[in-house]
Amino acid sequence: MRCSIGNGSFAFDVSQWWYKVKVAPNSHISYKKNFYSCPHTYIGHEVSVYESFNDNMVRIYDNDILLASHP
Repeated sequence: MRCSIGNGSFAFDVSQWWYKVKVAPNSHISYKKNFYSCPHTYIGHEVSVYESFNDNMVRIYDNDILLASHP
């Protein structure tokens, strides 16, 4: 998304963060009534979910490490 103010413009991402989502025994997380897969090595761990409305992607992170991305 691009926004113009005066003579300049800047890009920004419209997004939402969810924290402390636990990875289930089937290596999936539940987010907004949908299920998203994670690496099986993260079963039982808490991860962060980042939803970007600009590119319609859901990304799953462990701290700064991207674990998975889903459309």
